[in-house]
Amino acid sequence: MEGTYPSLKYLEKKKRNLGFQLRKNPSLKNFFFNFLNKPIMNFIYVLFPKIPVPTIFAWDVEGPTVYVSGDWDGWRGTIPLCPSELDFSGLIPLYPGEYIYKFSVDGKWKYATITKIEKNFQGTFNNSSAITRLWEFLYPDDSLLEKIIFQDTFFSDFESQNLKRYNRKTSTMPPHYIAFF
Repeated sequence: MEGTYPSLKYLEKKKRNLGFQLRKNPSLKNFFFNFLNKPIMNFIYVLFPKIPVPTIFAWDVEGPTVYVSGDWDGWRGTIPLCPSELDFSGLIPLYPGEYIYKFSVDGKWKYATITKIEKNFQGTFNNSSAITRLWEFLYPDDSLLEKIIFQDTFFSDFESQNLKRYNRKTSTMPPHYIAFF
């Protein structure tokens, strides 16, 4: 049937069944994660291949006005960065790929020395950044994926509460952007 999707109840049942099968057979579990490589998110990317990744650009040197510009829009515009206590930062949704960018600080083009730097054909320096898929951005560690997908099948409620409490990482994202997630 075109345009129909499985119900959430059906998917939950399949998830529990798969968790049970993987608990019984550890080699199947290794095959599942090594061969299929993040199967659920790959399925989502097949359905929705163009998912922008929220990307933070930050300038940590003082200046009254800071903008960022890059080849994501063909260098057509500049995006203002918001001042915070420690730096200027901005959140730009970008599709996965490799991007070149530069900062405009008080009307002068500059590059950040703390990020990757590339020299272009004109001899000037720019920053570059590789944007990965959203899933890799949120969960860079494969073992974390395993805990999220099969948490309710492998751990009791008490164990999963402790796991959440002790495995929590601090955010590198400015606090005023966390509300977006």
